[in-house]
Amino acid sequence: MSVPDVPRLLIADDHPLIRTTLTRLFRGAEGIDLVGMASSGGEATEVARRTRPDVALMDLRMPSMGGVEATRRIKEDAPGVRVIILTAVYDHEQVVAALAAGAARVLLKDVAPRDLIEAVREA
Repeated sequence: MSVPDVPRLLIADDHPLIRTTLTRLFRGAEGIDLVGMASSGGEATEVARRTRPDVALMDLRMPSMGGVEATRRIKEDAPGVRVIILTAVYDHEQVVAALAAGAARVLLKDVAPRDLIEAVREA
């Protein structure tokens, strides 16, 4: 897969405050195209099918379908999508499951904003 000049980003998080904060962060980041947002894993898979992002920033724990299953489904539909899991609590079992499902990275939500932007660009 060739590296896109401007990565297309999907944000998936069930907390409105986190989604809003991430949206503002990435809308202000040069060189990243925010193409979609989702509030659940199921919605993330639907939005990913419609928008074809290069990168999905995915919360690990969401209602109805969590980040692990959403990652698995997105990767089955579009193997080139790079999924970055974002989580508030490090749960070793869930992190291993997310990586096994195809996630490229797992980051804690206390990551510095500039480091999160850089992770999306590098993905």
